[in-house]
Amino acid sequence: MNRRLGFSPLKNITQSQQYTRIQEFNYSSVYPTFGPGIQLLMRDICYLRNTSLKKIRFNGNCLEQLETNALILFPKHVEEVYFLDNIFTFGLYLLQLGCVSSVVSVDLSFQNKVHNPYFYYLSQQNYGDLSRNRTSECPYMTEKSLKQIASENMDKCTYFYPNDTAPLMEPFIPQNLTTLKFIDSNMRYDIKVNIHMTPTNNMIEYLDLSGNVFHLLTGTVGPFPHLKYLALSRCYCSWIGPDVLAPTIEILQLDQNYLGEMFASIYGLNAIDGLVNLKVLNLSTNGINFLLPDLFCPKKSLRRWISVLTTLNIFK
Repeated sequence: MNRRLGFSPLKNITQSQQYTRIQEFNYSSVYPTFGPGIQLLMRDICYLRNTSLKKIRFNGNCLEQLETNALILFPKHVEEVYFLDNIFTFGLYLLQLGCVSSVVSVDLSFQNKVHNPYFYYLSQQNYGDLSRNRTSECPYMTEKSLKQIASENMDKCTYFYPNDTAPLMEPFIPQNLTTLKFIDSNMRYDIKVNIHMTPTNNMIEYLDLSGNVFHLLTGTVGPFPHLKYLALSRCYCSWIGPDVLAPTIEILQLDQNYLGEMFASIYGLNAIDGLVNLKVLNLSTNGINFLLPDLFCPKKSLRRWISVLTTLNIFK
């Protein structure tokens, strides 16, 4: 909450931390809420590579991208990463997620959030950060060092040369990642194709994508062989294909969508028919006025009791 601090002094702050036993680093809300987006540079976090940090926060900083290869320099032992309330866009850094193999939990919620215009008058713009020098004396920023660190993650971490363009490659999921939150982030897609994620034996158990816009989910994203909790609440969703949901799911939040017509159709039941471990199914506020009896009847694909939370007044 030091909006005038900005990112220019960050390299000095992080340089001093390498001589401490710091476990958590919180650099949130240090940049004006309104104004051009900013990039987190390698020089900003380079010295954190030489710390024992477990938790790192960069919330509310109007961050638009991470400099290419910056993820290679993330603290080697970091487990929790928080980048809430920023304005992230696509970039090469998204193809380097395999470089942060130690990360267990990531929260990227509230991207592109609409803020109260009144606070514009209370925040001073800090445009000097946009033109800050990218060079640093940090020894980990050399090409040789970056390549060496990337190679420690075997083939899961890719080093990109300056001015490289995006290659055609499958996005990596950090090997130890179990929890991912991307709530209310203005993500708007109809997923009609198959998106393959690597590694196929990823450890994601908890996935919350609530508050985004997915009108149709007929393609597949995954696989997620260990997924237990999936939240797609408030996603304006009207149809889910039969191969979308991982069969390992135990808790499925589908409330506040438009799935009433789907669950009134025998074809719609195929979406949850294969969820053999399902324990909780939340269908509240979906415009449901008719449900097929097969949704509740015991069958081989539903081995455990399903608690259905709905707003139904009439069952047919």
